[in-house]
Amino acid sequence: MALIQHGANIKAGRLWYDKQRKQFYLLVCLEREIADPTPEVQQAILGVDVGQRYLAVTATLTEESQFFSGKTVMSRADHYARLQKRLQRKGTRAATRRLVALSGRERRLKLNSNHVIAKRIVNRHSRTHASTQAYAQR
Repeated sequence: MALIQHGANIKAGRLWYDKQRKQFYLLVCLEREIADPTPEVQQAILGVDVGQRYLAVTATLTEESQFFSGKTVMSRADHYARLQKRLQRKGTRAATRRLVALSGRERRLKLNSNHVIAKRIVNRHSRTHASTQAYAQR
């Protein structure tokens, strides 16, 4: 609420229901005007490219780069896709229940791997005091 009081504009909102806790959440995106950083203030720049083969690739002005492979996540996702295909073909009630559990498991796997990579990037580059982080997504 403090950001809204200090001039942030509401851009979008989404109502989200958490099935496990049986609770609704309102997710709100805010936009805030800030001054462009000057070269004197800006010490370092970090660029992050998000992709499929490499989940994230970071690059800095000092030509340091770091690759985060998505090989294990992709192989696990392929396994879930094959299992999902087989269960959908079967079509029984038990198969439907397994599909629901499987979709949650796959979602949590991807969410966790993205979280771990993001945390590694932030921990590594917060030590180098990268003042601006730029993200590119395909």
